[in-house]
Amino acid sequence: MELRAHDLLRLVPDAKVLGDLPAWATDSLHQTRTVIVRRAVAPNGLVSVGIRGSFRGQRCESLLRIEDVITLYTPESLIRTGNWRQFTGSPRPFPAWQALEQVNDFAERTGLVYGPIGSIAFQLATGVDSVSQSSDLDVMVRLATAPNRRLLQDFHDANRFHAAPVDVVLEGPVGAVSLTEYLQRPDRVLIKTQIGPRIGAFVW
Repeated sequence: MELRAHDLLRLVPDAKVLGDLPAWATDSLHQTRTVIVRRAVAPNGLVSVGIRGSFRGQRCESLLRIEDVITLYTPESLIRTGNWRQFTGSPRPFPAWQALEQVNDFAERTGLVYGPIGSIAFQLATGVDSVSQSSDLDVMVRLATAPNRRLLQDFHDANRFHAAPVDVVLEGPVGAVSLTEYLQRPDRVLIKTQIGPRIGAFVW
């Protein structure tokens, strides 16, 4: 099982999360049995994860056994299911859901492969209401090869007119960068890697 940053993991009911957890994290795991893969090195057989609570400030890091994972949701798979349309098609969808529909329209026209991360991804994976009226839309574009810069520029420009702010992360072999920063100066950007952030060129 290949686990990558931003993937969501559904756990077995008796999953053993290592370390002492705050009460809210234990309650969240009991309710959702879902965690998010973190960008960090973990010992063999373990995966570094983040636990999300009901409130914005409730975020907790931990380790768990890979054998306790029963379902893997990638950001891209959350879009392919089409389940998000139940929210975008509601009578008064939150702006973040409207922005997701707008992003998807662009992706379908251009062939851009993407997936939601953040609160929208968590709600799609768990069914727990995580998106609010003030939520932004966080999106990941995973790039196995050097990107079509013109396509990314068009994507960035289109996002300025969406219903909610859209924050795009590019994932490549060397780590992850902000789309905005990459378009401004690809030879010197903040790259988030497995061993921590560094400044450098986002290359393939």
